[in-house]
Amino acid sequence: ALSVLDATSMLETFFPAVVVFEGASLGLRLLIPTQYRALRFWRFMMPIFTSYVRTKQSTRKLSQDKRDEVWAVRHEWGGAKVYNLVLTMSGFYVKSAQILGSKADFMPEQWTKRLRPLFDDHPPERRFHVVARAVERYLSLTERGRELLSV
Repeated sequence: ALSVLDATSMLETFFPAVVVFEGASLGLRLLIPTQYRALRFWRFMMPIFTSYVRTKQSTRKLSQDKRDEVWAVRHEWGGAKVYNLVLTMSGFYVKSAQILGSKADFMPEQWTKRLRPLFDDHPPERRFHVVARAVERYLSLTERGRELLSV
């Protein structure tokens, strides 16, 4: 069976391959935009995820006070990384982070504190007419969408 630490090590070996994808980002962005966005997300998210897995493994035998101390540092780091991730990715990710930032009942305090500026200090990504044009374009692709546009 594969241990969590082995899986984490395996994931880390793939990071150089992701860097190669970054080098070809323009081509990927134009040819396969949805997959490019997913690759870009995971390029940022995988180090965060693996660090949390490592922290979980390394704190198992620590006292509760020491464990809380280690997790506080990890959450501070993780909150900053996620904040940078959502600013880089924008759109859906900013909205998702705004929701997570409002969930102090199940999100680490360090994360909610770090994501809080996204509520007030983050300008809209696109103007309404740009969004409206995109929605109309996607609706026009299906028969039902064309019906909705004709109303």
